[in-house]
Amino acid sequence: MESAVCIAVDFNYPEQKTRQKCKFLDPILHLGNDTSHITYTVGVRLRLLVAGKERLPVHASKAAASDPRIARKPLRTVFLGAWGTGRKTPPLGPLVKPLGLYGFACGLGLLGVHRARPTIEAPISSFPSTTHPPLPPLAQIRKPADVEDPININVNRPLAYAFVKLVYPTAMTPNQVTYLATLVGLSAAAAWFVGTPVAMAVGGLLLWTSAILDGADGELARARRTHSQFGRALDGFMDMVVALASLAAGFTHVWLQTGQAWVLWLSVPLTLASVAQILSYDFYKESFLRLTNPHSTDNESVAQMDALGASLADSKAPWQQRALVSFLRGAVNNENWFVKMTNPAGRREGLSYTVTPETAAVYRKHNLGPMRALWRWMGLAPHTYLISIFAMFDRLDIYLWLRLVLFNVLFAIVLYWQRRASAKTLEELEAIGQAPVPTG
Repeated sequence: MESAVCIAVDFNYPEQKTRQKCKFLDPILHLGNDTSHITYTVGVRLRLLVAGKERLPVHASKAAASDPRIARKPLRTVFLGAWGTGRKTPPLGPLVKPLGLYGFACGLGLLGVHRARPTIEAPISSFPSTTHPPLPPLAQIRKPADVEDPININVNRPLAYAFVKLVYPTAMTPNQVTYLATLVGLSAAAAWFVGTPVAMAVGGLLLWTSAILDGADGELARARRTHSQFGRALDGFMDMVVALASLAAGFTHVWLQTGQAWVLWLSVPLTLASVAQILSYDFYKESFLRLTNPHSTDNESVAQMDALGASLADSKAPWQQRALVSFLRGAVNNENWFVKMTNPAGRREGLSYTVTPETAAVYRKHNLGPMRALWRWMGLAPHTYLISIFAMFDRLDIYLWLRLVLFNVLFAIVLYWQRRASAKTLEELEAIGQAPVPTG
């Protein structure tokens, strides 16, 4: 079935009069892999149609009506408002009318497909394509189960994939999903600042939803094969923003509940410990994926970030992109510094590893234990859904104590375990002549 998107705005005016009244609108817009031009019309309806089952007659201009590729496309209405007389008003019509014709029509820009221009015809190639290959199954676009906790695998990932299926045929980008996840996460923190029992429950649900969307952006990027270092930097930065906002809101809520100043004093070491745990998990997760799979792209280094930053500077990229790459470079540098201090045998920066089936088996043998038993519980996903659950019951005080005591004890255990695993890995790699070599 051919894909198409149609936005139709109908005024029930003659075309020339309409053009004089509202020159900034494109009353009809067709996007599809078999459509060569964009055409226009006037009438009474405003609607967004996408490929599927037709529920209303396809409204098109004379030029479009003469083209069977457009006029006879099977379409399904997903958004509908009505305006005018002499025709039945759909359910959304009464809600649309008070907004005024011009304001509502301008609101179409929020749908994100195209900004209206007063040109009568334009090549379809000038607009972004919404045609993508078939969506791969979840198993092909999620990360291996070895590096993710069971709740993330069995709850968050399937829900994220359901969202990806919904937006995959659209023009929505992975970065836009990242922005949406951030907005939902910050809304959760705002609800916790309100602090009522209902607000705490709503905030918990919102934060968990943010975590699900946070997984959806990566799945969407891998499904479309559009993942990039900038996308990773944006995702990492927004993750940290949501994590810090949720912790700040949680501490504030507990402080206001108890009236104890020590809660605020504990916020600093607990936040630093949480960041150390999340960054350490990210480092060892990437090491595991990189050194057990020759085809893995999970490999970030300071040198790589420097090269990317220089490339963006040379191309005069927007400052936001350069700032995000600088943030990612700082995060990678902090990871490397912490690993160098706690586990010199596990460092990757400045070293080149040869990954073969034999070396992958060696790395997996020694490092699978700490990864599956403890590391995967140190990441951002467990932090997010655990704090969400405790917030729903308005017991963030319990979660903060667990984070301060239990998780730091587990962190110390897994650091010791990983130190031994890395030393054994390096020793066995040296024995088979596959030890890492300096890169420069």
